[in-house]
Amino acid sequence: MKKLLPIFLLVTSFSFAQNYTIGNWYNFKKGAICLTFDDWDSSHFEIAIPELNKRNIPGTFFINRLSDYSSTISAIEQGHEIANHTESHFHLREIKSWSLRRQISDFKMMLEENTGSLIKTFAYPFGEGGESDSSDYEIQDTVANGHIAARSVSQPLNDSDYSYNFAPNERDYFQIKTVHMKGDMDFYNESFRKVLKYGGMMTYMFHSIDKPGGWDNMESDHFKDVLDDLKLIEDSAWITTFMEAVSYHKEKQSAVLTTLNEPFENDNNWILKLSDTLRDDWYNQELSIKLLKPENITAITGATHGGINLDYSIERDSIVFNAVPDKGEIIFSVLSCTQPTTNLSITGETKFCIPDSLKMEVDYDENYTYDWFRDSVNLNVDSNILNIYSSGEYFVTVKLDGCPNSTQKTIVDVTGYCGIPNADFTVNKNKEYIDEKIQFTSTSTNIEGNETYFWDFGEGASLEPGNYGPGPISVSYSTPGKKDVTLKVTGLVSFTDTIKSKIVEITNMDACGIYKEDFNGPDYKFWYGCNCKWGFNYTIDFLNKALRLNLTDSIYGEWDNFVLAFYKDSVMQTLDFSNEFYNPVLRVRAKASDTCRASFTLLDTNYTHTAGMEINRKAYIDLTTEYQEFEIDFNNLFYNQWNKTEVDSTALWGISITINGGFENYSFTNKFGQFINSNFIGNVDVDWISIGDKCYPDSLFANIVTPDTICQGQFFNVWNHSNPELSDAEYIWHFSSLDSSEYTPVSDTVMYSESPISKSFENVGWKQIKLDVVKSNGDTTSVSEYVYIKDCTLSLDEINHNFDLNFNNPFTNSIQGEIMSEVSTKSVLILTDLSGKIIKKKYVFLNQGRNLISIENLNLSDGIYLLNIYGEKSSQNVKLVCKH
Repeated sequence: MKKLLPIFLLVTSFSFAQNYTIGNWYNFKKGAICLTFDDWDSSHFEIAIPELNKRNIPGTFFINRLSDYSSTISAIEQGHEIANHTESHFHLREIKSWSLRRQISDFKMMLEENTGSLIKTFAYPFGEGGESDSSDYEIQDTVANGHIAARSVSQPLNDSDYSYNFAPNERDYFQIKTVHMKGDMDFYNESFRKVLKYGGMMTYMFHSIDKPGGWDNMESDHFKDVLDDLKLIEDSAWITTFMEAVSYHKEKQSAVLTTLNEPFENDNNWILKLSDTLRDDWYNQELSIKLLKPENITAITGATHGGINLDYSIERDSIVFNAVPDKGEIIFSVLSCTQPTTNLSITGETKFCIPDSLKMEVDYDENYTYDWFRDSVNLNVDSNILNIYSSGEYFVTVKLDGCPNSTQKTIVDVTGYCGIPNADFTVNKNKEYIDEKIQFTSTSTNIEGNETYFWDFGEGASLEPGNYGPGPISVSYSTPGKKDVTLKVTGLVSFTDTIKSKIVEITNMDACGIYKEDFNGPDYKFWYGCNCKWGFNYTIDFLNKALRLNLTDSIYGEWDNFVLAFYKDSVMQTLDFSNEFYNPVLRVRAKASDTCRASFTLLDTNYTHTAGMEINRKAYIDLTTEYQEFEIDFNNLFYNQWNKTEVDSTALWGISITINGGFENYSFTNKFGQFINSNFIGNVDVDWISIGDKCYPDSLFANIVTPDTICQGQFFNVWNHSNPELSDAEYIWHFSSLDSSEYTPVSDTVMYSESPISKSFENVGWKQIKLDVVKSNGDTTSVSEYVYIKDCTLSLDEINHNFDLNFNNPFTNSIQGEIMSEVSTKSVLILTDLSGKIIKKKYVFLNQGRNLISIENLNLSDGIYLLNIYGEKSSQNVKLVCKH
């Protein structure tokens, strides 16, 4: 294993030798800024990378193991860095040395194999391993055996952390600090200013972008503001990847520019060499150099580095250029003669159409000779004037007594003959379903503004052949097959048009998704069941066209899940997502009787889940009593993070739903700010929409919310949580008893309101509450809920049980009592108010016999409460009265 040894360097603002300067940062910028992104969230390639690309800003993305690396390869091709974040995002301080090597070194090689790119930098999961404490040195040494630097999560505490001398020894490169991007713009801008003021490097750590509930989530508008503010300082700040910034910093410390041949010692050449002491296969970052021009050189006519043309500029008495150490000789072609002047003037536009032309002219002197070049080919024109009629890259070399001087190159674009356009167009999709829109847009050139655009979209198109303008134009197709789409563009000149054709392919498959229904649809049925650790009590109903999961027992494991399998005619149906037309996007509408988290995974025929904490962070929603519509994109998620197995995307047979998954070992805070560390008791409704990305839900739906527990004669509230956008709908309430002997329906017609309706029932028993939603066009949908009216004078349920309960009436902060249990059993205590709202849960193990129990930290107000105890085979409750 490579050990990190301290290296002490004296670092100044520039490296000086006899006649050159190496800038602290690339292009002599004042400081370096690196934007880093952890965990390869879907928002990175959907939002972050497109926004970075718009502004020509590169980013560094630290990733874990993926099932598909195509998106990371695309990111590299677009100029971003993919870097190592360990295979499984483990706590590195808690694993053995062999596991460290697997998570860090072996995964680095796996990344390089799958991305085809060298992986040079690292970020510690949870920041564990990146501290200056010696207890982290083994982790750092493992990282150093294959990486040039590592980013921690430690934040800069003082201005010295922004200094150029941020890494006085080698180990410091593996303890790089970072700014957590969860503040405001003033905070970020102050940090940016410190980078420029003190001349160092700083990394900035992002997680999810525009994903409510995501880790350290940043809204997309806020993210765009950060990037826009960075663009304002890019003249002073080098905004680059973590790898490039560290490479530059290290190379600059050891780079030396030496002279191999003085000017004119080897003909009209000046030969130098830039070298460093670092590994050439790891370090190949260009360094920015200012080289003092010797007095005996009057002109430089060209330069090469390793035999390749080298760009340079002259600033006063210095030559400025960028070069990579150890990439061969740097040769400047030099002169000691007097060069002619070459002031170039251009008459006309550099982009034009014939018969227009362009005139270039340089200074005239009878002692000058001229050589004009197009695309580096000598045109053999000895004149200070050149008239141009064709496209190309032009320049002229002027000589005085054989001493040359050349103008800068000018690109000329001749678009064709005026009035004759060059037809071309783009299509946003080359393949699509029947009846789905495809967008066509003209990209024709040599356009003057008065052209006609004649489109022929092919057989079955929603638009007949005709003139439709340049677009964009939306077209759908009623028939499948390959369509030959043609655009003819006609200009002002008579009979001057051009034609362009392209092929689009239409499939006759249902565009609304691979699988769709309302759980009780005519074509498909679900088989359902529960993979339950304790075999807890539950029921599954189909109510109001939705699947209702009733969780009535509180003893179950954190990963217990309901399985919904796809069946048709009693035969399991598997889905195949390997076809490029199919998109594994799950769309549902869901709610619950109280706040909880529902997580979704797909299962293949080997019963392998698209599961693990990586998936659990992405494939969930936090539910409330109101329906929410949501979608989960399972693209790039067909693997199981826990056991490293691949999920077979060609043979998926079901969906798994977990409620409050991970509440024991992976407690979490939901998007409402509630800390969740217990299971869920109540019901969850899931209204199926589709698997597939083209099926959208009906906007007409009804939803009501009722209390869980209602007492006889007690007024209670019901809420209308239907779609509030149905402003033209009429809402009709029905309140009735299920006992036909006292069936007295009561109807109330109200418009949509956020305010509840208050009702009461005088008799004990089951009651029905129904809401009809009627649109102005006559469309109707209904929803029903059933509530049980209790006799709240009873202190105990009329059921068989294994417990005797004796609890004191509660004080405001705690209650105490005893439970006599006939058996030893896992149990849970749940304290609710009379509406059924859960106030406190407590998990206990009851021994056979007498058990003393207390529940603390209640902060109750005056009122009546129910204490429920649930065992593995029975349940019981007792009424408690709280008075201050």
